[in-house]
Amino acid sequence: MHPICIKPEGERMDGRMGEKTGWDADKATLFICKTCRSADGTERLGVSMIARLRENYAGNGTTAIRAVTCLSQCANPCAAALSRPDGFSYVFSGLGAGDLGDLLSGARMLAEDERGLLPFRDRPAALKRTLVARIPPFSHQEDIP
Repeated sequence: MHPICIKPEGERMDGRMGEKTGWDADKATLFICKTCRSADGTERLGVSMIARLRENYAGNGTTAIRAVTCLSQCANPCAAALSRPDGFSYVFSGLGAGDLGDLLSGARMLAEDERGLLPFRDRPAALKRTLVARIPPFSHQEDIP
């Protein structure tokens, strides 16, 4: 499955990783695990969430949505990650279809934050409740105390 990028006007563009899609789609990226399964194993939760996003998300020009083959949160599906090339990445677990709005809000917040952060105080409720990890960008440098 190729990533989907959605232009601000709502027109979809499919592209392969690394291809230029004609707009700055990777300001923030929402990755959703496509292998996460429901507790009874009958439904791939991430695939269902991606399908709902494709049907309902009109886009705002700040977020690319991509499927990923595993975020290693199998004990607590569904997993997703928000990432920005020059900012922190965030991994979430235990998400459901009802959390898609919060994921999209978080992606927009991450894209718009000048420091590349998703401040805890302003995060949507689902992103406070389901956070598993906050990962610094490769360019992050901090002195050891």
